[in-house]
Amino acid sequence: MPEAAVRALAEAAAAAAGALGLQAWGGDVVLSGDRFAIIDFNDWPSYSRVRGAAARAIARRAISLLGRSR
Repeated sequence: MPEAAVRALAEAAAAAAGALGLQAWGGDVVLSGDRFAIIDFNDWPSYSRVRGAAARAIARRAISLLGRSR
């Protein structure tokens, strides 16, 4: 997938997560060259294939959120 498409997908996913107020999320995408379509967006997806890395990333994010001033 071309770098510009990767950036566009990351931005679209981040925008969807922000609109929904999600901190941990995932989904499924259909790719066609440099185009994509998000077909499923999950508020707490299965991270079975990357469980260790996902657990560390989610823990870092949770700690970061707990340390923020309100």
